[in-house]
Amino acid sequence: MRADEGVNVPEIFIPDPLNVNPNTTTNIEKVFLNIKKISGIEDGIRKWVVVTCDEMNMLRAFVELNWDIDLKQFAISQEYKTENQLSYFKKCHDHHKSWDSVCNIYRRAMAMELMWPYVKYSSNPSVEEYLVWVKGQTDPRYQIKFEQAIINYRKAIRENNPLLKSAARRVFSPVWSARHHPIYRFIEVADEVQLLQLDPIIRDLVERNCTISWSIPITKQEAIKQISKVTMTNPEIICKIETLLEQASDSVRKKYHGIKSKKCSELLVILEEIRSLFNSDELDDSECTENFEIKPDGFKYSV
Repeated sequence: MRADEGVNVPEIFIPDPLNVNPNTTTNIEKVFLNIKKISGIEDGIRKWVVVTCDEMNMLRAFVELNWDIDLKQFAISQEYKTENQLSYFKKCHDHHKSWDSVCNIYRRAMAMELMWPYVKYSSNPSVEEYLVWVKGQTDPRYQIKFEQAIINYRKAIRENNPLLKSAARRVFSPVWSARHHPIYRFIEVADEVQLLQLDPIIRDLVERNCTISWSIPITKQEAIKQISKVTMTNPEIICKIETLLEQASDSVRKKYHGIKSKKCSELLVILEEIRSLFNSDELDDSECTENFEIKPDGFKYSV
């Protein structure tokens, strides 16, 4: 991926993670001291370094905001039917699956639904004419912009585009107020104020280095190790397992009965086994209870 002109793309070396939950002032101090050591500040190699945190959960906030409007119905159409399954979908426990469901399938279905009235009544439809037509629509559905902001933010991160990243954050910021996230609102405002108060030279340096995306290969063993370090509770792991098992045959479900009595480490192993089963050729169509086919008519799917 190409970065914007003037944006630095340095060589990235990921150090060993610091197993500290930065949820207190003391723990945050430990994180900063570790950064001071690995960045070379402690040894005098450099005087300062820009420190940023991971992105806030924009996707989850978007899903919760639109849950009662149409996303719950969309989740049900994707066969999330039990309370556990719907809760799993709403909380975006699996970010990659949530991204695929909301930002790919749901977005495409919504786009087709919104374009249909124009295509139906236009004798010679075109992109340019649609953009003019849509500006005159009063239906609030045509004012949807927050989902695109999430996509733009991800695109900016992956393509090292700081200007797009900043624009996407500003467009999405009202969602933090709508969802009553005071901490996220404070972070957004504090970031903007701090950036404006910086010396122009420092501000330029920060903006050219604020977005870093670098693909690093990861082995299957590393992926399993990474999953084992995730601080999920037993109920969360069980919810993931049960959601997967509900799509499997009786023989597969019987193999993993009694999981609620298992320890956390055992549950993580079971979760990885079932994920591997679904991602391999071992689970063919006969092992699944349902097969899905995307239909081009909004949220309709066939079983």
